[in-house]
Amino acid sequence: MFLALAKGGAVIVDLQDGQRYSRESLNADPLALVKLALRIQAAHKYSRRLSRRVGEQWSQVRARYRSGDPLARGGRGRRKPYWVSLSADEKRWELNEHADTVRRIVVLLQMHGATQAAQQLNAHGIRTSTGTRWSKNSVLRIAHDPAICGALALGRRAHADAHAALRRWEVSHRLGPPPEVPPKVETISGYWPQAVTKEVFDRLQWSLKQRWHEPASKG
Repeated sequence: MFLALAKGGAVIVDLQDGQRYSRESLNADPLALVKLALRIQAAHKYSRRLSRRVGEQWSQVRARYRSGDPLARGGRGRRKPYWVSLSADEKRWELNEHADTVRRIVVLLQMHGATQAAQQLNAHGIRTSTGTRWSKNSVLRIAHDPAICGALALGRRAHADAHAALRRWEVSHRLGPPPEVPPKVETISGYWPQAVTKEVFDRLQWSLKQRWHEPASKG
């Protein structure tokens, strides 16, 4: 790829040392390409080593999650659902005043759609964790989060992103290479305190699924 770019007339600049690579410079100094190849190889080895270290660190974090450690990531519980807080002794999670908002969302979604639920919350002056007005998407993010029934889902965002890429590939009539298979989500039950029970959460997911229609099918 590098040679194809250079032969095509592109000038490639190494930002680390300012070295310029072009068709003319490579013809004038054949050893320049060898030096560059060695640097690329060294950078690749460093990247692999760094990736391995990050993977090992995440393995340690996951082990602490499985043990129920509330300070597994972020320190002092910064990475958490907004409806839970650390206890005074920093040894366990506790529901805070926002848990009532979560329960209200669950009740509203049993009677209304997500848009109407958001309108009801805004009409009563209830705001999101950031102080903004509720929208359909912000309501659904809460509704689909297993943390409301106490479960910690590791890898949930990566799974959702990969699943969305797979659906886009299928809707596009499988153009191009298929995306990666969505990674599995590891669920740790009982990590957070429950705002609603598991049974209520499962019924809510079933209800939302019955109402949902794939956007592509509407066309």
